[in-house]
Amino acid sequence: MIEPLPITIIPDPFEGHAGFVRRLATVNGLAPRHLLAACGCFTLRRWEDEHWHALRALAGHERSHDFAYQMFRRHRVTKSWHRPTIEFLGNPIRHTFIASTTVRICPTCVSQNGRMKEIWNLHHVTACPEHHTMLVDRCRCGARLAHDDTQTAWSCRCGQPWGELNSAEASPQLEDISMWISGAFGVEGRGHRPEALSEASPLDLLCVIDTVMTAASTPPEQDRRLGSKSSVHDPKTGGFSTKVAIAEIADHLKDAHQYLVQWPDSYFRLLDRIAGRNEAAWDEAGRSRQGLNARQLFATQVGQAIRVPSLNLEGRPNPLLFDAADQYCRNRHGFRLRRIRPAHENEAVWRCGQRA
Repeated sequence: MIEPLPITIIPDPFEGHAGFVRRLATVNGLAPRHLLAACGCFTLRRWEDEHWHALRALAGHERSHDFAYQMFRRHRVTKSWHRPTIEFLGNPIRHTFIASTTVRICPTCVSQNGRMKEIWNLHHVTACPEHHTMLVDRCRCGARLAHDDTQTAWSCRCGQPWGELNSAEASPQLEDISMWISGAFGVEGRGHRPEALSEASPLDLLCVIDTVMTAASTPPEQDRRLGSKSSVHDPKTGGFSTKVAIAEIADHLKDAHQYLVQWPDSYFRLLDRIAGRNEAAWDEAGRSRQGLNARQLFATQVGQAIRVPSLNLEGRPNPLLFDAADQYCRNRHGFRLRRIRPAHENEAVWRCGQRA
Protein backbone atom coordinates (compact mmCIF):
# COMPACT_ATOMS: atom_id res chain seq x y z
CA MET A 1 0.00 0.00 0.00
CA ILE A 2 1.47 3.33 -1.09
CA GLU A 3 0.80 6.19 1.30
CA PRO A 4 -0.11 9.63 -0.15
CA LEU A 5 2.40 12.46 0.05
CA PRO A 6 1.88 15.11 2.76
CA ILE A 7 0.69 17.68 0.21
CA THR A 8 -1.50 16.62 -2.70
CA ILE A 9 -2.60 18.56 -5.77
CA ILE A 10 -5.27 18.01 -8.38
CA PRO A 11 -4.19 17.32 -11.97
CA ASP A 12 -5.62 19.76 -14.46
CA PRO A 13 -7.48 18.48 -17.52
CA PHE A 14 -5.12 18.43 -20.52
CA GLU A 15 -2.06 18.82 -18.27
CA GLY A 16 0.93 16.72 -19.25
CA HIS A 17 2.08 14.03 -16.84
CA ALA A 18 5.62 15.47 -16.91
CA GLY A 19 4.33 18.80 -15.64
CA PHE A 20 2.14 17.19 -12.99
CA VAL A 21 5.07 15.13 -11.67
CA ARG A 22 7.17 18.30 -11.43
CA ARG A 23 4.38 20.23 -9.68
CA LEU A 24 3.71 17.44 -7.18
CA ALA A 25 7.41 17.10 -6.41
CA THR A 26 7.85 20.85 -5.97
CA VAL A 27 5.05 21.37 -3.43
CA ASN A 28 6.44 18.48 -1.37
CA GLY A 29 10.02 19.75 -1.46
CA LEU A 30 11.27 16.87 -3.59
CA ALA A 31 13.36 16.64 -6.71
CA PRO A 32 11.34 15.04 -9.53
CA ARG A 33 13.76 12.10 -9.64
CA HIS A 34 12.86 11.24 -6.03
CA LEU A 35 9.15 11.18 -6.91
CA LEU A 36 9.87 9.06 -9.98
CA ALA A 37 11.82 6.61 -7.85
CA ALA A 38 8.85 6.33 -5.48
CA CYS A 39 6.71 5.44 -8.52
CA GLY A 40 9.21 2.71 -9.42
CA CYS A 41 10.25 4.55 -12.58
CA PHE A 42 13.35 6.57 -13.40
CA THR A 43 12.27 8.32 -16.60
CA LEU A 44 9.30 10.40 -17.71
CA ARG A 45 9.37 8.82 -21.16
CA ARG A 46 8.38 5.19 -20.55
CA TRP A 47 5.55 4.53 -18.12
CA GLU A 48 3.74 1.25 -17.48
CA ASP A 49 0.44 0.67 -15.69
CA GLU A 50 2.07 0.17 -12.30
CA HIS A 51 3.78 3.58 -12.58
CA TRP A 52 0.47 5.35 -13.27
CA HIS A 53 -1.21 3.59 -10.33
CA ALA A 54 1.69 4.51 -8.03
CA LEU A 55 1.48 8.18 -9.07
CA ARG A 56 -2.25 8.27 -8.34
CA ALA A 57 -1.66 6.74 -4.91
CA LEU A 58 1.14 9.19 -4.06
CA ALA A 59 -1.08 12.11 -5.11
CA GLY A 60 -3.91 10.76 -2.95
CA HIS A 61 -6.34 10.43 -5.86
CA GLU A 62 -6.75 6.70 -6.16
CA ARG A 63 -10.48 6.93 -6.78
CA SER A 64 -10.94 10.50 -7.95
CA HIS A 65 -10.10 12.80 -10.82
CA ASP A 66 -10.43 9.97 -13.33
CA PHE A 67 -10.93 12.34 -16.25
CA ALA A 68 -7.62 14.16 -15.79
CA TYR A 69 -5.69 10.95 -15.29
CA GLN A 70 -7.25 9.26 -18.28
CA MET A 71 -6.44 12.29 -20.41
CA PHE A 72 -2.73 12.51 -19.64
CA ARG A 73 -2.13 8.80 -19.25
CA ARG A 74 -0.66 7.33 -22.43
CA HIS A 75 -1.11 3.70 -23.37
CA ARG A 76 -0.81 1.62 -26.51
CA VAL A 77 -3.77 1.01 -28.79
CA THR A 78 -3.49 -2.62 -29.80
CA LYS A 79 -5.88 -2.75 -32.77
CA SER A 80 -4.36 -0.30 -35.21
CA TRP A 81 -2.53 -0.16 -38.53
CA HIS A 82 -0.25 2.57 -37.11
CA ARG A 83 1.64 0.33 -34.75
CA PRO A 84 2.66 1.26 -32.17
CA THR A 85 -0.23 3.68 -31.73
CA ILE A 86 -0.53 5.69 -28.51
CA GLU A 87 -3.70 7.00 -26.91
CA PHE A 88 -2.87 10.66 -26.42
CA LEU A 89 -5.34 13.00 -24.70
CA GLY A 90 -7.98 10.32 -25.17
CA ASN A 91 -7.33 9.90 -28.93
CA PRO A 92 -5.19 7.35 -30.79
CA ILE A 93 -2.26 8.81 -32.75
CA ARG A 94 1.06 7.60 -34.13
CA HIS A 95 3.74 7.44 -31.49
CA THR A 96 6.14 9.22 -33.88
CA PHE A 97 4.03 12.39 -33.68
CA ILE A 98 5.10 12.79 -30.05
CA ALA A 99 8.32 14.54 -29.00
CA SER A 100 9.19 11.91 -26.41
CA THR A 101 12.60 13.07 -25.21
CA THR A 102 12.52 16.88 -25.42
CA VAL A 103 10.57 19.18 -23.11
CA ARG A 104 8.61 21.81 -25.07
CA ILE A 105 7.26 24.73 -23.06
CA CYS A 106 5.75 28.18 -23.20
CA PRO A 107 7.98 30.10 -20.73
CA THR A 108 5.14 32.52 -19.94
CA CYS A 109 2.75 29.69 -19.01
CA VAL A 110 5.44 28.08 -16.85
CA SER A 111 6.28 31.33 -15.05
CA GLN A 112 2.63 32.34 -14.49
CA ASN A 113 1.06 29.09 -13.33
CA GLY A 114 3.68 26.34 -13.42
CA ARG A 115 1.74 24.29 -15.96
CA MET A 116 2.94 22.18 -18.90
CA LYS A 117 0.23 21.26 -21.40
CA GLU A 118 0.27 17.79 -22.88
CA ILE A 119 -0.60 19.16 -26.34
CA TRP A 120 2.84 20.85 -26.46
CA ASN A 121 4.43 17.41 -26.83
CA LEU A 122 3.12 17.03 -30.40
CA HIS A 123 5.74 17.80 -33.04
CA HIS A 124 3.32 19.91 -35.09
CA VAL A 125 2.30 22.19 -32.20
CA THR A 126 4.93 24.92 -32.18
CA ALA A 127 3.11 27.94 -30.73
CA CYS A 128 1.16 29.00 -27.65
CA PRO A 129 -1.97 30.75 -29.00
CA GLU A 130 -2.74 32.18 -25.56
CA HIS A 131 0.47 34.25 -25.44
CA HIS A 132 1.14 34.39 -29.21
CA THR A 133 4.67 33.06 -28.73
CA MET A 134 6.73 30.16 -30.01
CA LEU A 135 7.27 27.16 -27.79
CA VAL A 136 10.82 26.70 -26.51
CA ASP A 137 12.88 23.51 -26.43
CA ARG A 138 16.38 24.93 -26.00
CA CYS A 139 18.04 26.72 -23.09
CA ARG A 140 20.16 29.84 -23.50
CA CYS A 141 23.20 27.63 -22.90
CA GLY A 142 22.30 25.68 -26.04
CA ALA A 143 21.23 22.47 -24.28
CA ARG A 144 17.95 20.74 -25.09
CA LEU A 145 15.30 20.80 -22.39
CA ALA A 146 15.15 17.08 -21.70
CA HIS A 147 12.47 15.05 -19.91
CA ASP A 148 15.18 13.06 -18.16
CA ASP A 149 16.64 16.17 -16.49
CA THR A 150 14.83 15.52 -13.21
CA GLN A 151 17.39 16.79 -10.71
CA THR A 152 15.45 20.08 -10.58
CA ALA A 153 11.84 20.69 -11.51
CA TRP A 154 11.74 23.93 -13.50
CA SER A 155 15.25 24.76 -14.63
CA CYS A 156 18.00 23.62 -16.99
CA ARG A 157 21.08 21.78 -15.77
CA CYS A 158 22.95 25.08 -16.07
CA GLY A 159 20.60 26.64 -13.52
CA GLN A 160 18.60 28.78 -15.96
CA PRO A 161 14.91 28.86 -14.89
CA TRP A 162 12.59 27.75 -17.68
CA GLY A 163 10.14 30.54 -16.96
CA GLU A 164 12.79 33.16 -17.77
CA LEU A 165 13.72 31.83 -21.21
CA ASN A 166 13.13 34.09 -24.20
CA SER A 167 10.40 33.16 -26.65
CA ALA A 168 9.96 34.63 -30.12
CA GLU A 169 6.65 35.91 -31.41
CA ALA A 170 4.71 33.22 -33.23
CA SER A 171 3.59 33.79 -36.81
CA PRO A 172 -0.16 33.69 -37.59
CA GLN A 173 0.40 30.53 -39.65
CA LEU A 174 1.92 28.65 -36.72
CA GLU A 175 -0.80 29.89 -34.37
CA ASP A 176 -3.44 28.66 -36.82
CA ILE A 177 -2.02 25.15 -37.08
CA SER A 178 -1.48 24.89 -33.32
CA MET A 179 -5.09 25.96 -32.70
CA TRP A 180 -6.42 23.50 -35.31
CA ILE A 181 -4.65 20.64 -33.58
CA SER A 182 -5.68 21.78 -30.10
CA GLY A 183 -9.26 22.04 -31.29
CA ALA A 184 -9.19 18.52 -32.72
CA PHE A 185 -8.21 17.20 -29.29
CA GLY A 186 -10.81 19.37 -27.54
CA VAL A 187 -8.21 21.48 -25.74
CA GLU A 188 -9.08 24.90 -27.20
CA GLY A 189 -12.62 24.54 -28.52
CA ARG A 190 -12.84 23.71 -32.22
CA GLY A 191 -9.82 25.80 -33.11
CA HIS A 192 -11.48 27.45 -36.17
CA ARG A 193 -10.22 24.79 -38.54
CA PRO A 194 -10.88 25.14 -42.29
CA GLU A 195 -14.37 23.86 -42.99
CA ALA A 196 -13.20 20.86 -45.02
CA LEU A 197 -10.94 19.77 -42.14
CA SER A 198 -13.34 20.57 -39.32
CA GLU A 199 -14.66 17.01 -38.86
CA ALA A 200 -11.33 15.21 -39.21
CA SER A 201 -10.22 13.01 -36.34
CA PRO A 202 -7.00 14.04 -34.57
CA LEU A 203 -5.09 11.22 -36.27
CA ASP A 204 -6.38 12.13 -39.74
CA LEU A 205 -5.70 15.84 -39.20
CA LEU A 206 -2.13 15.21 -38.04
CA CYS A 207 -1.50 12.91 -41.01
CA VAL A 208 -2.80 15.59 -43.41
CA ILE A 209 -0.61 18.29 -41.85
CA ASP A 210 2.41 15.99 -41.79
CA THR A 211 2.02 14.91 -45.43
CA VAL A 212 1.43 18.44 -46.72
CA MET A 213 4.33 19.78 -44.67
CA THR A 214 6.70 17.16 -46.07
CA ALA A 215 5.56 17.67 -49.66
CA ALA A 216 5.71 21.47 -49.42
CA SER A 217 9.16 21.62 -47.85
CA THR A 218 10.93 18.97 -49.95
CA PRO A 219 12.67 20.47 -53.00
CA PRO A 220 12.67 18.40 -56.21
CA GLU A 221 16.36 17.53 -55.95
CA GLN A 222 15.78 15.94 -52.53
CA ASP A 223 12.64 14.04 -53.51
CA ARG A 224 14.22 10.67 -54.28
CA ARG A 225 12.86 8.30 -56.86
CA LEU A 226 11.10 5.21 -55.62
CA GLY A 227 13.52 2.47 -54.60
CA SER A 228 16.23 4.88 -53.49
CA LYS A 229 17.92 3.88 -50.26
CA SER A 230 18.09 7.42 -48.93
CA SER A 231 14.80 9.13 -48.18
CA VAL A 232 13.21 12.38 -47.08
CA HIS A 233 11.00 12.58 -44.01
CA ASP A 234 8.32 10.00 -44.74
CA PRO A 235 4.76 10.86 -43.62
CA LYS A 236 3.91 7.15 -43.51
CA THR A 237 6.47 6.46 -40.80
CA GLY A 238 6.68 9.85 -39.11
CA GLY A 239 10.35 10.31 -39.84
CA PHE A 240 11.05 13.17 -37.45
CA SER A 241 14.05 12.60 -35.24
CA THR A 242 13.17 12.98 -31.57
CA LYS A 243 15.81 15.73 -31.40
CA VAL A 244 14.57 17.96 -34.24
CA ALA A 245 14.36 21.55 -33.00
CA ILE A 246 11.05 23.42 -32.93
CA ALA A 247 12.51 26.15 -35.16
CA GLU A 248 13.15 23.65 -37.97
CA ILE A 249 9.67 22.14 -37.74
CA ALA A 250 8.15 25.63 -37.67
CA ASP A 251 9.84 26.54 -40.97
CA HIS A 252 8.26 23.49 -42.63
CA LEU A 253 4.83 24.24 -41.15
CA LYS A 254 4.91 27.79 -42.52
CA ASP A 255 5.44 26.33 -45.99
CA ALA A 256 2.51 23.98 -45.49
CA HIS A 257 -0.04 26.50 -44.18
CA GLN A 258 -0.87 27.99 -47.58
CA TYR A 259 -1.84 24.54 -48.90
CA LEU A 260 -4.14 23.77 -45.96
CA VAL A 261 -6.26 26.91 -45.50
CA GLN A 262 -8.62 26.35 -48.46
CA TRP A 263 -8.70 22.58 -48.66
CA PRO A 264 -8.81 20.89 -51.15
CA ASP A 265 -8.27 23.62 -53.78
CA SER A 266 -5.11 24.82 -52.07
CA TYR A 267 -3.84 21.22 -51.97
CA PHE A 268 -4.28 20.94 -55.75
CA ARG A 269 -1.68 23.70 -56.21
CA LEU A 270 0.79 21.61 -54.23
CA LEU A 271 -0.01 18.50 -56.28
CA ASP A 272 0.76 20.48 -59.44
CA ARG A 273 4.29 20.89 -58.05
CA ILE A 274 4.68 17.19 -57.18
CA ALA A 275 3.05 15.50 -60.20
CA GLY A 276 5.53 14.61 -62.92
CA ARG A 277 8.53 15.30 -60.71
CA ASN A 278 10.41 12.29 -62.15
CA GLU A 279 11.92 11.00 -65.37
CA ALA A 280 9.05 8.58 -66.00
CA ALA A 281 6.74 11.53 -66.71
CA TRP A 282 8.85 13.03 -69.52
CA ASP A 283 9.97 11.81 -72.95
CA GLU A 284 13.46 12.14 -74.42
CA ALA A 285 12.59 15.56 -75.85
CA GLY A 286 11.65 16.88 -72.43
CA ARG A 287 7.93 16.89 -73.15
CA SER A 288 5.30 15.69 -70.71
CA ARG A 289 4.17 12.16 -71.53
CA GLN A 290 0.47 11.54 -72.17
CA GLY A 291 -1.59 8.74 -70.71
CA LEU A 292 0.41 8.37 -67.51
CA ASN A 293 -0.93 6.23 -64.69
CA ALA A 294 -0.75 7.19 -61.02
CA ARG A 295 2.45 5.25 -60.34
CA GLN A 296 4.25 7.03 -63.22
CA LEU A 297 2.86 10.45 -62.33
CA PHE A 298 3.89 10.18 -58.68
CA ALA A 299 7.06 8.09 -58.97
CA THR A 300 8.97 9.73 -56.11
CA GLN A 301 8.92 9.16 -52.38
CA VAL A 302 6.81 12.23 -51.67
CA GLY A 303 4.60 11.31 -54.63
CA GLN A 304 4.03 7.84 -53.23
CA ALA A 305 2.91 9.29 -49.89
CA ILE A 306 0.34 11.34 -51.86
CA ARG A 307 -0.76 8.46 -54.08
CA VAL A 308 -0.96 5.92 -51.24
CA PRO A 309 -1.86 7.89 -48.08
CA SER A 310 -1.32 6.46 -44.62
CA LEU A 311 -4.07 4.21 -43.26
CA ASN A 312 -6.43 5.25 -40.51
CA LEU A 313 -7.46 3.05 -37.59
CA GLU A 314 -9.99 1.18 -39.74
CA GLY A 315 -7.33 0.26 -42.29
CA ARG A 316 -8.61 2.71 -44.92
CA PRO A 317 -6.47 5.38 -46.62
CA ASN A 318 -6.70 8.78 -44.98
CA PRO A 319 -9.99 10.01 -46.52
CA LEU A 320 -8.99 13.67 -46.78
CA LEU A 321 -5.73 12.94 -48.58
CA PHE A 322 -7.07 10.16 -50.76
CA ASP A 323 -10.25 11.93 -51.89
CA ALA A 324 -8.36 15.14 -52.71
CA ALA A 325 -5.67 13.29 -54.69
CA ASP A 326 -8.33 11.22 -56.48
CA GLN A 327 -10.24 14.37 -57.45
CA TYR A 328 -7.02 15.97 -58.69
CA CYS A 329 -6.10 12.97 -60.86
CA ARG A 330 -9.63 12.72 -62.24
CA ASN A 331 -9.90 16.42 -63.15
CA ARG A 332 -6.32 17.07 -64.31
CA HIS A 333 -5.21 13.75 -65.79
CA GLY A 334 -8.34 11.74 -66.56
CA PHE A 335 -7.87 8.72 -64.30
CA ARG A 336 -8.83 7.70 -60.79
CA LEU A 337 -6.68 6.39 -57.98
CA ARG A 338 -7.00 2.75 -57.07
CA ARG A 339 -8.81 2.35 -53.78
CA ILE A 340 -7.22 0.12 -51.16
CA ARG A 341 -9.58 -2.41 -49.63
CA PRO A 342 -10.23 -1.80 -45.93
CA ALA A 343 -8.51 -4.04 -43.43
CA HIS A 344 -10.29 -7.28 -42.61
CA GLU A 345 -12.04 -7.55 -39.25
CA ASN A 346 -10.68 -11.03 -38.58
CA GLU A 347 -8.75 -10.84 -35.30
CA ALA A 348 -6.07 -13.18 -36.65
CA VAL A 349 -5.44 -10.80 -39.55
CA TRP A 350 -5.01 -7.90 -37.14
CA ARG A 351 -2.57 -9.85 -35.02
CA CYS A 352 -0.48 -10.86 -38.01
CA GLY A 353 -0.46 -7.28 -39.29
CA GLN A 354 -1.58 -8.31 -42.78
CA ARG A 355 -4.16 -6.69 -45.03
CA ALA A 356 -7.01 -8.80 -46.37
